[in-house]
Amino acid sequence: MKKTLAKIIFVIILILIVIYTFHDSAETIMQQITQTSLWLIIAVCLVSVIYHLFEGGILFLLSRVHSKDIHYGHCVACAFYAAFYRVATLGGGAGVAAVYFLDKKGLEYSKGTGVYTMMYVFHRISIMLFTTVFFLASWSFMAEHYSTYKGYLIVGYVLTFGICLGITLLGCWPKAHSIVVGLAKKFNKSGKFDSQISLLENNVVVLEESFMDMLKRKSLILKVVILNFFKLACWYSIPFILMYQFTDLTLMESWAITSLSVMIAAVIPAPAGVASTEFVYTMLFQVVVGVSLAGSSVLLYRFATFIVPFLIGIVFVILHRRDKSKSGFAQFKTNTDHTHCES
Repeated sequence: MKKTLAKIIFVIILILIVIYTFHDSAETIMQQITQTSLWLIIAVCLVSVIYHLFEGGILFLLSRVHSKDIHYGHCVACAFYAAFYRVATLGGGAGVAAVYFLDKKGLEYSKGTGVYTMMYVFHRISIMLFTTVFFLASWSFMAEHYSTYKGYLIVGYVLTFGICLGITLLGCWPKAHSIVVGLAKKFNKSGKFDSQISLLENNVVVLEESFMDMLKRKSLILKVVILNFFKLACWYSIPFILMYQFTDLTLMESWAITSLSVMIAAVIPAPAGVASTEFVYTMLFQVVVGVSLAGSSVLLYRFATFIVPFLIGIVFVILHRRDKSKSGFAQFKTNTDHTHCES
């Protein structure tokens, strides 16, 4: 409860900072939103759905290594199921929810934890690669408009690279496993966090096993990275779809700016990226399209990438709970019939 309250307070503070920063442009931002075509809004919502279809495909490829009972439909449902809990828990419960969902579909909990962790690792690595590729592809444009932001860019790259490297070392280097667990135990002399350390140790073991298994499947690694590029291109196309009528910004330039904003926002410790994404996105896009267009597009970007998957996820949460109720009733009926037969 305290953790959730702290998240909410932190998000409120960030939102207030964003509001204060761009309050002078609030009226023009709202006017810009009202002028946006309904078809454009529908288009960005569809693009967000396609993103989750790719997400389901990546999850399917990784899950099928461990379980042949998992189907593509299960994995797409899982992607939306996790999207619901990403909003409901401000980011903290998405992974747990996904692992729980997969467990009910035949992928045991430990394997599901490894699969979802690998998904996260490839997602972060792909963001960094995507940003690098399209930053370099739009080098003259980015250098012209964002040379004054080079300090932020370097910090974003270093922190993102550090996160990816840290997780990779945990998975590939047994000594890193020992160091992390050893440090955790050293700071837990009172024994207050024994259960958390035990969970950490188990998760690191699962991560190590998943990495070792993945390194044997180089073709699978390539497929996952390619699918991640297509997946990211969906969300990163949203600003271009919303702005192409009002600016000379190309699709590739839009990809470069959006991927950069997402990478930088990701290293700000905000629950589910709330407010940090809006702030960095608006800060970068206003340089080339103005604050009103940047502000209106980021609100629609957040709606398409955050709220739409959440709303679709509600359907899968309801269906999942209904299936649980049915299976529970079926089990109860079987046990009852068995008891009658014995009588």
